[in-house]
Amino acid sequence: MPFSGFQGHRLFYQLSGEQGPPLVFIHGMWGDHSQFAPQVDRFAARHRVMVPDLLGHGQSDKPEVELSMEGFADGVAALCRHAGLKRVVAVGHSLGGAVAVSLAARHPELVRGAACLDTTLLAPAKAKKQALPAMLARLEGEPPLEALAAWLEPMFLPSDAPEIKQRVLAAVAEAPLHVSTGLIRAVVAWDGQAALERAACPLLYVGGAAPRTPMADLKHLKPAALYGQVVGSGHFMTMIVPEQVNAMLERFMELLPWLEAA
Repeated sequence: MPFSGFQGHRLFYQLSGEQGPPLVFIHGMWGDHSQFAPQVDRFAARHRVMVPDLLGHGQSDKPEVELSMEGFADGVAALCRHAGLKRVVAVGHSLGGAVAVSLAARHPELVRGAACLDTTLLAPAKAKKQALPAMLARLEGEPPLEALAAWLEPMFLPSDAPEIKQRVLAAVAEAPLHVSTGLIRAVVAWDGQAALERAACPLLYVGGAAPRTPMADLKHLKPAALYGQVVGSGHFMTMIVPEQVNAMLERFMELLPWLEAA
């Protein structure tokens, strides 16, 4: 359903489940709410579940405006308040995990816990100063889909279902160029360490085959964070191994009362 009350832009979201502790699932770059279908199917029977399309994605508006983690987080907060959701557990995949942490940092009264699924929370300086600017330059000099497909290739394992890869690339192909470049600039601008330091809620991190945030780096900042890793999946774990992701999320929900009291 659409919501037009965020800075004049239309945000789409899906709401499932009649009652229970609320969960909000936040997709990554070029994704949309449908990438969490296995999670909605699993959790909607016992939870109120929201899955939004971030600004620039899916069925939400795609204006030529500056994109940022903070802006995405504020948009999700506005949707939660619109839907009457309080004390949510925010679950984000990839960029969505950065949005979840930003949501916890900026709207602490709203967030009970945050779960990051293969998110780059602490980007190396080399990536921000070299790799990501180089990708922006490539987008200006060659077909965007070719450049982005090459960038995404290492995120897949040979064993990952080919239809998942095709689905991801189809979404990338549909994205306007200004959205793709805006997303990369948003990643460069985001200060993950500062957001993590401000986010006081319990945190779960789940890595893929090659976790994008090493456990030692995260534990240095958040010693109490829970850390897990799926087996046999590249980056797009919510669709490739949903049963593993769902089991870890369920355990995180069970542990929240103890984590909050610690």
